[in-house]
Formats: sequence, structure tokens, C-alpha cells
Amino acid sequence: MAAQIDERARQRALDEYRVVDTLPDVAYNDIVQIASILCDVPMALMSLIDRDSQWFKAGRGMDTPSTHRDIAFCAQAIEAPTVLLEVSDATRAPRFVASPLVTGTLGLCFYAGMPLIDGEDAVRVAPAIPALLALNCWRRRTHPRPCR
Repeated sequence: MAAQIDERARQRALDEYRVVDTLPDVAYNDIVQIASILCDVPMALMSLIDRDSQWFKAGRGMDTPSTHRDIAFCAQAIEAPTVLLEVSDATRAPRFVASPLVTGTLGLCFYAGMPLIDGEDAVRVAPAIPALLALNCWRRRTHPRPCR
């Protein structure tokens, strides 16, 4: 069974990092590029989920700086911080099919998101500070080269 997120602890940990509403950080671009290459997708992002929004600390292949939290796939991913959330076809996934990220101009189909866990709290129910995600506008799975 996956560990469940304590949203108050997660938000408190995010606040302590003081990274919300700061500029994208090129130091994280290498991580995002590696995720894009390993998952063989054109888009990858490092997402931070705040109280009402999701914004991207680093990214490749997508120029959008943020989204509302209520449409963020990562908001779902951080609910189980030790498990990869993989959506092979968002156009057929009941919880994502109506999302503007799927139905809008982006036309998102594939999503793989893994929360990044704050090491200080890893022994307890770990707050997922950001999530690392890989995106594609085509249906697919992470196989044969799975994202890890």
C-alpha cells in the first residue's frame, strides 16, 4: 500500500524551501532533460504544487509557467508520494479525460509523474515537495524503457 500524503506537512515543507514564486532554476534543467531522455518524451517538467497552483521550476518542451492546481496531474501524483503515477492515455482515463490539459491545445495523452521526497521526512509519511514528470501528446506506456 502506498504511503498517503499529509497535505499540511507537505505544504509546510514546501514553504520552508522558499521556492514558490521564484524564477525557474537552470540548475534543475539537467534533471528534467534526463527525465525526457529516459522516458523518450519531448516534454518534461519539475512541478511544484502550492495551495492553489502548480508551477514549473524547470522544464523542457513546454512554455507554460504554471497551471491551476485543480487541473494539475501532479496534484494527483503527490497523493501517493512513493508511487509513479503513469497515465498511458489521458483521453480514456476517467479522472483526466475532461482536463483542459487533455482537451485543450496541449492535447496531453501520456503522463508519468514521480513525486520527489524531502529526505528529512522520508522515514515518516514523506512530503512530496516537487514532482518530476514526463509528458507526451501521443498514447504510450513507459515500456520498453521504463521511467525510474
